[in-house]
Amino acid sequence: MNVYLDFLALFGIGGAHPGGLNLTRELLQKEKITTNTRLLDVGCGTGQTAEYIMSKYGCHVTGIDNHPIMINKANKRKVLSGLPITYQIGNIEKLNLHNKYDLIIAESVLSFTDIKLSVSELYRLLEPGGILLAIEMTDVGLKEDEKNYIKDFYGVHEISQETEWIELFERSGFNNVVSTFNYRSLKQTTSNVDDNTGTEFQLSPNIPEEFFKVLEQHEQINSLYKNKLGFRVYRCVK
Repeated sequence: MNVYLDFLALFGIGGAHPGGLNLTRELLQKEKITTNTRLLDVGCGTGQTAEYIMSKYGCHVTGIDNHPIMINKANKRKVLSGLPITYQIGNIEKLNLHNKYDLIIAESVLSFTDIKLSVSELYRLLEPGGILLAIEMTDVGLKEDEKNYIKDFYGVHEISQETEWIELFERSGFNNVVSTFNYRSLKQTTSNVDDNTGTEFQLSPNIPEEFFKVLEQHEQINSLYKNKLGFRVYRCVK
């Protein structure tokens, strides 16, 4: 059980990753995506990114998430959009998938898993020359007690530094691992969803009061540690 992930599911939060959909758009613009591209969105949540990708590029999109509420909300979105996206429940550490993909995107997902297992699994699912784009929380100056507090709140095993992330990807077999930090996308991110650029909510009915406290604590952590808990985009080639 992960209370933070339950909170995300009950609130139906899309675009929760740093940079939001703006950052996703910028990253994908740099890739060669055609109608023949096979793309896997791991930790797809409510399907915001998957829907954008299929509507923009018309490629083959599969979304995976291990939370049934998220997949339920993604399927409701699919009905409204009419887009033929495939959604299914799955554990990223051991996916029941046999297809190969040209591009895998993971937006603030790997940190919530056994990272070594999940990265190895995503490597397996990529075609030779395939690309993994991972947006992940990264330690940029946390003290040990601060790190332990944040790990406990988010329910993650580790908060890695940039060099540790790169070493992990390389040990899993990836080459040409490049790390970037997109300041412009962070500045452009907004909570206004009218233009489909920021955080969106698909609220479940009768959300327990405790989960509103989770939202409050999450915002406090973001404010208190904004200069110590960062993120990076890791582009990894198989």
